[in-house]
Amino acid sequence: MRKQITSIGNSAGIILDKPILRLLNLEVGSEVELELSHDGGLTLRPVKSARQSVREHARSVMKKQDKTFRKLAE
Repeated sequence: MRKQITSIGNSAGIILDKPILRLLNLEVGSEVELELSHDGGLTLRPVKSARQSVREHARSVMKKQDKTFRKLAE
């Protein structure tokens, strides 16, 4: 995917489309890590907070135990 660098105030940035944000579990305000590679490339990686990790684990448990939770709710 090719993107164009855009002027944002006195800075410059790349606009990430919503589908890309969803794939990376990012939203406005999310923290990312940028890393320069030896070949002159740039890697953008989401930084997972402890809160995000707990949320993801809770979703996983809820999904795996859906039938059990539904029976308990009856």
